Amino acid sequence: MVIKVAELWIYPIKACRGISLNKVEVNIQGFKGDRQWMIVDATGKFLTQRDYPQLARVRTQLTDDQLTLNFDNFDPLNISTQQQGELKKVTVWRNQVQALDQGETAATWFSKVLKMPCRLVRQSPDHVRPINPKYALWENQPVSFADGYPILLTNTASLKMLSKKLGEDLPMNRFRPNLVVSSDEPFAEDNWQKS
Repeated sequence: MVIKVAELWIYPIKACRGISLNKVEVNIQGFKGDRQWMIVDATGKFLTQRDYPQLARVRTQLTDDQLTLNFDNFDPLNISTQQQGELKKVTVWRNQVQALDQGETAATWFSKVLKMPCRLVRQSPDHVRPINPKYALWENQPVSFADGYPILLTNTASLKMLSKKLGEDLPMNRFRPNLVVSSDEPFAEDNWQKS
């Protein structure tokens, strides 16, 4: 079986549009810059495209110094990647962790996008969100605000087979992967092990 890397993606803000890259830097949380921010409601619970599909229209640009966001005809929002903030308890699925609130300007901007009160938070480097111990390679292995794992991988052959079964062509970005591999064997990735 021949396997090739087909696409590399990061999603700086969980639930917002991703950025296609030609190369990535990998750290212990996954791809650098991936899912470091997320939007939460007044209780601190994360918000997703499942309930707020307009988040798919929030375009992201990321440099070492700045995160820039665009949405429809709104003025762009620029946030320093070094922005600190008050610690806020947030919930991602079953995990509760402390995150850094990114301030009133970001909260107002996203509240207008979603037409409800919400906040933008960034992962705190001082408060680890561990991977489920059942799947971790070591104790307290950290993960970003991703659903559960540092790197989300999918296979073009798997998407092709799923599309065929459903009778419609699904776009790969529907699954928000970080690493897309091209192969001719559907779901081969389900049996890959670490080397």
